[in-house]
Amino acid sequence: MTRVETPPPAVPPPARHFHFPIPKFSLGRLIKLAIVVGVIWVLVQVARTGVWHIPLISTLAYHAPHPSRVVQPMVPSAGDILARVPAALATGHVSITEAELSALAQQGNQKLHLGLANVQTVVTDSTIELSFLLPRHNNAIARLDLEPIITQNGDPDFRVVRSRLGLLDVPQWMIGQPARRLLQLQLQPAFTLLPDMQAVSPVAGTLAFSFAPA
Repeated sequence: MTRVETPPPAVPPPARHFHFPIPKFSLGRLIKLAIVVGVIWVLVQVARTGVWHIPLISTLAYHAPHPSRVVQPMVPSAGDILARVPAALATGHVSITEAELSALAQQGNQKLHLGLANVQTVVTDSTIELSFLLPRHNNAIARLDLEPIITQNGDPDFRVVRSRLGLLDVPQWMIGQPARRLLQLQLQPAFTLLPDMQAVSPVAGTLAFSFAPA
């Protein structure tokens, strides 16, 4: 009898397992990567101020902002100011336009030789937007949102709500408080002939003050 040999079963090829390469980071490489990321972040924030132009980064991260609207400063005449005093004393109300407020801010800039340009104020229904350019620093624009208030002594003043240099929010001590002081010093002498103020309210385009009538 002829013996028939059964062939051995086919052995399947071994399964292939795909292993993705896992990069090995040493502590030194991680520190270097963190430094590079930190430097890039700082450069982006500096570029957003508009104070310095950084090639490529400024092009991507910065576009020059603009004030809410353009206000042409208007200096009131001495006769106009004197004409307001009797009416203000009788009614207990006096107002100053954003154009006159812009003129006061520009006069203060010239007196103190601050070297600012395009100083103007825009009065909204809730705040005053004070803006100006920094010619010595790439014509960067600074914008401040100020809330008008009356001090305990009855003097007009402002509270800094927001300070921006270019597109970047900055601490108040950098530009907010000095600019607020500039506007305050110019505004207080304009009301020396009137009693102590009791309230102030911004209305679009006008700053209205009230006090006890004579």
